[in-house]
Amino acid sequence: MYISIRQATIQDTAIVSDVLLEAALWLQQSGRSLWHESEVSPENISKDVANGLFFYC
Repeated sequence: MYISIRQATIQDTAIVSDVLLEAALWLQQSGRSLWHESEVSPENISKDVANGLFFYC
């Protein structure tokens, strides 16, 4: 099995946001809230994605 991990690009912002939102909701449901939903919106993470802070497979 081969898995390719690469730095996310600005075109991946929606996908990164979806993954973070899923994690945020799961943590919230388990009583361990870490991020508010608005914090991981595409608008709020796009600068960090553009700066290379996320990776995607």
